[in-house]
Amino acid sequence: MNTTHTVTKDNEGNVTAVVCHDPEATAMLRETYPRANIFPAVKHGTRIVLWKCGCGTKRVDYQTERTIGHVDRVWGHAKWNEPRVFRIVDGTRHDMRCDLVCPSCNRERKGAAVKGTVTDHKCNAKCLASTSGVCECSCGGANHGKSHL
Repeated sequence: MNTTHTVTKDNEGNVTAVVCHDPEATAMLRETYPRANIFPAVKHGTRIVLWKCGCGTKRVDYQTERTIGHVDRVWGHAKWNEPRVFRIVDGTRHDMRCDLVCPSCNRERKGAAVKGTVTDHKCNAKCLASTSGVCECSCGGANHGKSHL
């Protein structure tokens, strides 16, 4: 069994999609299967959440990881599973649900994921000190709530 990739074929035996388990093998797979869609087995990203409780607002940067749930045999389109959201603390993964209770005041916290939209408006102190989950400025959410780190 091949461990670097998984091939999906249509009913006629044509390769429609390839899921690549080894990022370094992507270029080779594009040459081998030029007409197929090439997908990574795992997509990585980031998510910023502003948590609010009795102590105030705290910004936490999380990592996201999505895996492929299904690949359509005929069209070769990938259906992605919901992302796993976590942060690394002392070398261990901590799920986002671990942050629902504030460690300082033991109150339940409310979280707002930052949704950023890049605009011509220059990023300023209002963005850095924001406690809402909406960002519409030149940073697109990257600097949103940074004063609450």
